[in-house]
Amino acid sequence: MRTVILGVATLTFPLLVGCKSVDPDLRRDEIRDKAPAALKVAICQPTFSFQANASNASLNFGSNATALHDALFEQLSELNTVTSIVKAAGAGDETDGADVYIESELLGSPDFDSSSFASTWLASGGLWLVSWIGGLLTDDTAYQSSLTLKFKVKNAVTRGDESSGELPLGSLSTSFWERNRLLSFSGLQSLILPPFWTSDDTSTTSTALTNRATEAFALRLANYLKSDFERSARDAGTGSLELRGLVNGTSTTNAKIQLIGTIVTDEKLKALSIAVNNTDLGAVEMESKLVDTKWETPINKSIPLNPGENEIHLEGSSTARSDFRRTLRITRS
Repeated sequence: MRTVILGVATLTFPLLVGCKSVDPDLRRDEIRDKAPAALKVAICQPTFSFQANASNASLNFGSNATALHDALFEQLSELNTVTSIVKAAGAGDETDGADVYIESELLGSPDFDSSSFASTWLASGGLWLVSWIGGLLTDDTAYQSSLTLKFKVKNAVTRGDESSGELPLGSLSTSFWERNRLLSFSGLQSLILPPFWTSDDTSTTSTALTNRATEAFALRLANYLKSDFERSARDAGTGSLELRGLVNGTSTTNAKIQLIGTIVTDEKLKALSIAVNNTDLGAVEMESKLVDTKWETPINKSIPLNPGENEIHLEGSSTARSDFRRTLRITRS
């Protein structure tokens, strides 16, 4: 048995330490590398459906609305989630320059329940036998949470819903290193016991789980905006942008680019304008056509670029729904 554990630990150590993620289905580097959503976003301060629990007697989500707001803004920015993002207290003047704003509410219980060994507990034990410190750095304990981040993406002008969703937290895993201080009773225990059998510091563990939960929410929201938002907006009938060839957030040496794509809406667009760095390029000639139950408006427009970063803003309106907005960021090097 010892030989099996040592073998597993040796083979998996580079993956466990170098590729650690709060969500096994969402790798941080993979999400960051996706093209940003073509949106200028204002993210509003979340609301909580529960009273924050400051007790050190139980494992709990220790953040408040302000801290969660700051963390989501910072992580969504770092993940290159959208064309640009700002913080806003709520719908109002702070969201007027955005294409959309995001409202969110944290639902469920703030308490975390220690449920079982993490999927990598065997490797943790093996690494503990081999090197001690390796086992302390590897996830070994899983926790369950009922927390869910419910969100709405809303049009910054009409205040209507563009799309919405829920991001359940589910299970989180942590390592001994996150749950305890090395110079502690638990640290002494780790010299003779594998990390998943030691006692844990409740306050430190709560902080680790809060950080992991916040990162998980940010990763899932970033993935939704980058990968699923346009499809959801199309299905909801609020309008979507499908680009061909051009990738948002990229660089070019050309003085001009060709903006080619299709805007899909429930209502036929009556007007469409494009601006570059707040300079209006004038109205765009449109030939919309009805395909099944959706109106498709093709775009094929030459866009001049200034040296440096350029914001390309599209704005359309119809009789029933105004201000379809998207914003791209293209850098001319």
